[in-house]
Amino acid sequence: MSADRGSPTGSVRFGGAGRVWRALAALVVTACATGLLWTQARAQVTDTPAGTYAQTCSSASVREGRLYATCRTMSGQRRFTSIELAPCVGSDIGNDDGLLVCHGLRGRIEQPPPYVPPPVLDTEGRAIFGNYTLRSPIYPDPYRIQVYPGGYVAASDQAEGCVGYMNREPDVEVTYTAGRAPLIFSVASDDDTTLVINGPDGRWYCDDDGGQYGLNPSLRFVRPQSGVYDVWVGTYEQGRRPTATLHVSETGSQ
Repeated sequence: MSADRGSPTGSVRFGGAGRVWRALAALVVTACATGLLWTQARAQVTDTPAGTYAQTCSSASVREGRLYATCRTMSGQRRFTSIELAPCVGSDIGNDDGLLVCHGLRGRIEQPPPYVPPPVLDTEGRAIFGNYTLRSPIYPDPYRIQVYPGGYVAASDQAEGCVGYMNREPDVEVTYTAGRAPLIFSVASDDDTTLVINGPDGRWYCDDDGGQYGLNPSLRFVRPQSGVYDVWVGTYEQGRRPTATLHVSETGSQ
């Protein structure tokens, strides 16, 4: 009888251990799945989320799974703060005295980024007198584009050495495929005009009277890059609107 009683007892012990191991395995799988979902959620959050924080916070942006914003404190001051977004999915993100929060999770205070003033001349603006696609060799050469230069934006506020007054948006946008020849922009006009170009390298190039004739400006790229050239034609005097022709050439300037 003792042997019969012993067999079921041993089976019960073995079964209990099996259930324990299965429970532990389930916990491990759940933990791994939770970690994977957490990572996936963090990677997928890229858009600025909605939330009540938007009522008292500004300049919101998302970088590497964190929401950054400048939030107003109860005393009216501004504080730069951030919060991890993955734990906040499905809940409201609020502002607690200048700190981003969501269902008990508090964000952290960040060092505010340095202020970078926006460009005076808008490289993202729509070209007033059109977009043009040219490739080397340019045909016809010179390629002529009629423009009406001038405006009320001072080129000197954009880059050192630039002069003249022009529109905020570029007058012309030229998408150029380079070859071995130089690329020359120049302006033909009876008025005193100036020239400003933002090249494919993001740098600013300016000229006043560097052309071949009269007071015409000219800019020469000896080894031009392929890409977008945003072109502004200005006037030396503010408020003037003369007629002018922008020349794009690989052989000479005006």
